[in-house]
Amino acid sequence: MSVPPPTDDELADVPEDAEFDEGFWRDYAVLVAGYREQWVEDLIDDQGVAALVAELNPDA
Repeated sequence: MSVPPPTDDELADVPEDAEFDEGFWRDYAVLVAGYREQWVEDLIDDQGVAALVAELNPDA
């Protein structure tokens, strides 16, 4: 069973300075959205998990 992507409303409710659950977003990006694991790791290492969340929702 796959996890549906967050809705626009759910993402809009996340404050800009929120601390993100890195493990959740890493797993979501790789297992649900289909990103390569190494790319996700590199992005988190270089720019932080907030950059990954922004990548997953480019319309926000």
